Amino acid sequence: MDRQNVCFGFIGTGNMGSALARAVRRRLDGSQILLANQTMEKASRLAEELDAGDTILTLTTPVWENETSGELYKRLAPLGADCLAQTLELFAQGRPVPRTPQEHSRMSLAPMLEKSMGELDFTGSATALHNRIRGLNPWPCAWTTVGGKRLKVLRSVVAERLGSQGKPGEVLSHPGDEFVVACGQGSLVLTEVQLEGKKAMAGATYLAGARLSGELLG
Repeated sequence: MDRQNVCFGFIGTGNMGSALARAVRRRLDGSQILLANQTMEKASRLAEELDAGDTILTLTTPVWENETSGELYKRLAPLGADCLAQTLELFAQGRPVPRTPQEHSRMSLAPMLEKSMGELDFTGSATALHNRIRGLNPWPCAWTTVGGKRLKVLRSVVAERLGSQGKPGEVLSHPGDEFVVACGQGSLVLTEVQLEGKKAMAGATYLAGARLSGELLG
């Protein structure tokens, strides 16, 4: 994934929140940023419509390839505070404050997070599944099933090998290897998982005891 820019903003009377680099109508958290795989936040003055004020100031930060929403959130908080301080300083100096109108015709609603979003469909691409996994960490967490039990997938990386080399959801690894699963496009390494009723562990550690080679997840 190419690095994306996240921008922080001072919105209206002092509220701050995330938004996508492509236009969205509603402030987003780190989860929705990563799920969409495009990011931005704005600074704007108060308007009657939802997040419709003019942009005043933006600060940007890259979103790392394997960063989870929880990790991103921890970085966004101090950046937002810095943006707020700079915005207030503009007003304190009495200088003209720049305002850039938003392109309202490009706006779209961002969905609320729900637990049902966590179920993984391995017919999708490895990249899309990877973004879902990290976007839903720490809540509600991505998951699949194995042997009738729920297996949370907490972290992943897109496999370097080309092609899926198996049916979507098929475990391609053998005990002692990385926990690699075939997807509709490419394959995914499950680097951290948590079986129902168990503690979280490295994917390879789980695979060594589960012996799932050739099994289908989900």
